Amino acid sequence: MTHWTTLVADFLPLAFAVRLGSVAISLPLAGRSRWCRALAFSGSAVASALTGTAALAVVSGGGPLQGALLSHTASGLSFGS
Repeated sequence: MTHWTTLVADFLPLAFAVRLGSVAISLPLAGRSRWCRALAFSGSAVASALTGTAALAVVSGGGPLQGALLSHTASGLSFGS
């Protein structure tokens, strides 16, 4: 695997876990609105930063795609090569 695929394979599941974790911890804090909002925002910000880092790695390090991206045989429509 190339460097960016390893990075994406590590960061995307981590971002998903951070989002789920922040929701799971925010639910019991629903009575304390300030804490709940702060925790939900922080978890979302961290997960978005992880997702953005993975996306930046793909865009900056990925080569062009080769081959057909989409093909519909009945109509003969094809995107890509």
